[in-house]
Amino acid sequence: MKGKKQDTINVVAKLFLISFIVILASCASNVRHIDTTRPHVPKTKTFLADYSKVWSAVKRALTEEHTLKLMDKESGIMTTEGRPIDGKELSLFQSGLLGKTYKGSYTVNVTKISPNSTDVKINVKLEVEQSFVIFREEKNEAIESYLRKELFDSISKELKL
Repeated sequence: MKGKKQDTINVVAKLFLISFIVILASCASNVRHIDTTRPHVPKTKTFLADYSKVWSAVKRALTEEHTLKLMDKESGIMTTEGRPIDGKELSLFQSGLLGKTYKGSYTVNVTKISPNSTDVKINVKLEVEQSFVIFREEKNEAIESYLRKELFDSISKELKL
């Protein structure tokens, strides 16, 4: 009788431990540091600089942390490969147990408005990798807005504004 009771306690303890680990890991994400209460950042911003300067600043800002996939100055388009947001990937343990790694890529349109005014429009594409094998596109305005702000700030820094 005592052996059967001990076996039951062991099984319950193991189930509890496994459940606890799964719950902890399912909360794991590489974007938990992003403040979701920040104000929305518009997709387009006007810079008071000529097209060539803005184009160069966008290129430098993008290539700080991203790999360019497409760049066509005549049409004003640059796109990047996806990469983990802020370079943060989950550990093998975290991602293996329902954790999410968000990856972001950009499509940027640079448009001349006047000789000293240029618009930059940033579109963000988010992809989620979950449990090693699930890759899907996801819409999350808070994360997209955060990424737009980071890139706009980087462009402003490159333009020394």
